[in-house]
Amino acid sequence: MSAVPRSNQAPQPQFIAALRGGFDAIASNIALILFPVVLDLFLWLGPHFQIKPIVTRALNELASNPMFKSPQMDDILKAGGPYWMNWAEHFNIASALRTFPVGISSLMSSTQPIDSPFGEPAMISIGSGSVALGLWVLFTVIGLFLGSLYFGAVAKVIPGQNIPYNLGQEIGDVVQVYLLAFSLVVLLAVILIPSFILLSFLALISTTIAQIAFLFLTLLLVWILVPLIFSPHGIFIYHQNAWRSMLTSVRLVRFIVPGTGLFILSVIVLSQGLNLLWQTPPASSWLGLVGVAGHAFVTTALLAASYVYYRDANRWVQEFLQSKLGAQPQVPQAP
Repeated sequence: MSAVPRSNQAPQPQFIAALRGGFDAIASNIALILFPVVLDLFLWLGPHFQIKPIVTRALNELASNPMFKSPQMDDILKAGGPYWMNWAEHFNIASALRTFPVGISSLMSSTQPIDSPFGEPAMISIGSGSVALGLWVLFTVIGLFLGSLYFGAVAKVIPGQNIPYNLGQEIGDVVQVYLLAFSLVVLLAVILIPSFILLSFLALISTTIAQIAFLFLTLLLVWILVPLIFSPHGIFIYHQNAWRSMLTSVRLVRFIVPGTGLFILSVIVLSQGLNLLWQTPPASSWLGLVGVAGHAFVTTALLAASYVYYRDANRWVQEFLQSKLGAQPQVPQAP
């Protein structure tokens, strides 16, 4: 007689159960929202590192460059100049502390306020491009480190996960986060640099062809990047290395496309929809603290929910493979 594959024992992950588990976990460990709260308070009330002198100098050089002396270019500079000056006035290099794909969630990194209940915060003008770049790199490195602590702390409060604290392992996870970020930057560079060069040539031939190519590029990026959305999770739950965690994420998303897509859509709708509410108070009002606290709780709970969904989905995939192949499942386990 032929062997009958064992039926799949693990239930298919449910996004509603994952959301409930994430919110319950953070409600029971409310101190974890201090990570995003402290970051937002720093970006709101702390010093702002502006690059307004650099942008002003760049616009003046463009206006005085003989190569750009034409009525069309003058119109472009007159229309775009105020926009870029407004952007430079609001942009804060310290917002680089909000890093991806691992980082502390932040409301103020997107709103970029230039006012506070204490009045205008201290403005530190950066006039050198090299200094601005150095600060951006420094804040990014710090942001990835703090984000690793944040992601690791949230992973430890997931019900039933029981991840023990190990200093050596924590350091290893931070190193893997840097490798993950570097890998994703290289991947994007390999895709985007040749693509933009090709789009530039196509735009010279036909703007319609260039628009179609741009749409294709956007779909390609979605197809490549969405399966990598759970790449950090394997690092903090199973202590995988960066590349193995990326492969685990791709396999998980490919196996459970509809459920994972619904979960990701739910997270986006909840986070972005509620952001409209959190951003309602003006930056000069202390009511902004309500928005900061609300945003911190919701985004931290959604991160916890993503861990719950990832863990349950990974178990289901392993059980499914076992039932199909008749092999023992190899579910990664935290040491």
